[in-house]
Amino acid sequence: MTNNLMTEVLENMRAERAAEATRTRVDGAVTALHGVPAAAEQIVDRLVTELHRVRTADLEKLGTEWRDRENERALAEANEAADRLAEAAAGHVRTVAEFTTAQAGPVDPNVALLAEIRQGKAWDRLRTQLDAGVDALSLIGRARDAADHDALTALRAEYSAYAVGAKRVVVDPAVVDNHLDEAVLATAPKDERARLRVERELASGAEGADRAVASMRRQVGTLGNFRQNGQALDMAVRMQYVRDNATVEKPIGQPGEAHDATGSASD
Repeated sequence: MTNNLMTEVLENMRAERAAEATRTRVDGAVTALHGVPAAAEQIVDRLVTELHRVRTADLEKLGTEWRDRENERALAEANEAADRLAEAAAGHVRTVAEFTTAQAGPVDPNVALLAEIRQGKAWDRLRTQLDAGVDALSLIGRARDAADHDALTALRAEYSAYAVGAKRVVVDPAVVDNHLDEAVLATAPKDERARLRVERELASGAEGADRAVASMRRQVGTLGNFRQNGQALDMAVRMQYVRDNATVEKPIGQPGEAHDATGSASD
């Protein structure tokens, strides 16, 4: 009996350590995913700084071959960094998605069917109230107060399509979705809340990362053609300078300042 008890205790400890390690890995992936936009901006910033440094260099001394070589190096480094960031973001999405899938477990068809029936009936009630002029935010508040998870889930699934076909002005689906996220989480069964919270973080983090990576690639591509479109680099330099000096005025030439008053990069 003592040996069996000790074995059970050790197994529980190992399971707890494994679960904690998984939570730490997933939390790290979520945090990194939300950090992708800032990382993408840094890649573009470095490219702008390098291209501007080369363009304003003394070519009589350094030569056009040096200029071409430096430009090619800067663009190659930017593209490699962009590839690494995109690959890392995809890896973070996989890590979080695998966790949420494992947490959800196998789907019982009977349970899923019953939930679908309940949510269908809930939507019929909600649609009648919407047609009568009750706004979606009021319905969310009532359902949350009543802990009606089926109604909130149904509203999240159906409201966007309803709003598109509505014959009167209704609350913006984006606003409704923001309120629904919290309400659905608050009324979900306790053993599902951790998974739902991570799923919400995954959705918002993945969307932001996708937009940031796509924007970064467009900017790198545009800057790569700066010889044909020098205005793109001019604009990027000006925007970088304005942003860097928007909150704190620094004397020209101080360490940490990215550009001087004319937009030239400091040493």
